[in-house]
Amino acid sequence: MQDYRDTTFSISVTEGATSLVTNVVLVSDISTELYGSVRIYETYGTSASQPSGLDLSSGMAYGVSSPEANLVDIYFYSDAAGFSYLIQSADLHTGLIRKTDFLISSGTNLFDDVDSPLKSTGTWTNKINDTENNYVFLYDYDDHYSKMKIVNRGGGGGPGDPAWVDIQWYYNNIQLDNRF
Repeated sequence: MQDYRDTTFSISVTEGATSLVTNVVLVSDISTELYGSVRIYETYGTSASQPSGLDLSSGMAYGVSSPEANLVDIYFYSDAAGFSYLIQSADLHTGLIRKTDFLISSGTNLFDDVDSPLKSTGTWTNKINDTENNYVFLYDYDDHYSKMKIVNRGGGGGPGDPAWVDIQWYYNNIQLDNRF
């Protein structure tokens, strides 16, 4: 069947008898990891213990100025004035190169089994607002698709209380595979 792994088994058939095959398990060939929720903090005024970026393939949060910054795909941008809070592509941060594109869906249920549109279709962008309630499809630097949702947000009450978001996402392990 399409979207399932091939299965092989043996059966003995005796002339004139009925043989029954039981417990054939269909296994999907879609290879995804579910990550989250992982908390990331706004970039302005946070400490090294409050990472702002995510490596989508590993599920790890890193600071955009940390030694692991070259692994960051997306990060939580904030400006000094406190007026702009965006989840955006890492390449928009000085010194980072990992470009990730975003496509806001019309759905809110991350587990709805809807596949991502191909990167060549729709209006993809390089950032979303931190208040986005729909899930978002991502296409990363390594040609992998993800399906991400902001599941919680808070902080931002002033000095010493940075804004944060909790992110949950599916990462498709197969390059160029947009299925979820």
